[in-house]
Amino acid sequence: MEEPTTDWVIARYTEDLEWIQEVISNIPNLKRVFIYNKGEPLPKTTLQAILKHTPAFVTEISLPNYGREGNTYLTHIISLYEDLPDLTIFTQGFIYDKAPKHWWIPFFSKPSVLVQSISPFEFNENAHSTYEGVAVKKSVRTFEEFARDFFHLNIPEMISYCGIFKSTREKLRRYTKLQYERILTETGLGTQLNPIEGFYLERLWYAALCKDI
Repeated sequence: MEEPTTDWVIARYTEDLEWIQEVISNIPNLKRVFIYNKGEPLPKTTLQAILKHTPAFVTEISLPNYGREGNTYLTHIISLYEDLPDLTIFTQGFIYDKAPKHWWIPFFSKPSVLVQSISPFEFNENAHSTYEGVAVKKSVRTFEEFARDFFHLNIPEMISYCGIFKSTREKLRRYTKLQYERILTETGLGTQLNPIEGFYLERLWYAALCKDI
């Protein structure tokens, strides 16, 4: 039986991606790496160094700086919807601030669905007024309305944090391409630097795309 094919999606702004060299060789049957870049282009030396550690196809794609990593992940799912691998890994441009280095080898090496961090549900809309000094744009929808309108979910008992997770082709296709496109066109995720829907998505990845239902 063949190992599941894997893609890796990286949402980068200004992060140094040299850390990728430390984990990329641990990913079984890695076929493609998509580095979505919303900041300055990567130095050629960084890409060359990454390529030395993997036979996978590695590409850098520029995106406008809208919608946080949620915009990046949705853009990827939409563009690759008909060509998704067995497993897709989604991470931000830096991960070592989320957990110790030794935690990440099992995350990348196990061919299973996994979320970096989940916790019991708690979400305070009023607490999100700024993030890293940038004003958070409010939404016409509450968190509950967003979960129901776009993912047909009631408020989950457990929510995810950090925007780092894996999902299978089948779980990503729980929703149609049109449904993903609608999220980008009907919220601030497609047009705003720091919309609160970015925080909504971060907390819904587990329930929407990872959890068995």
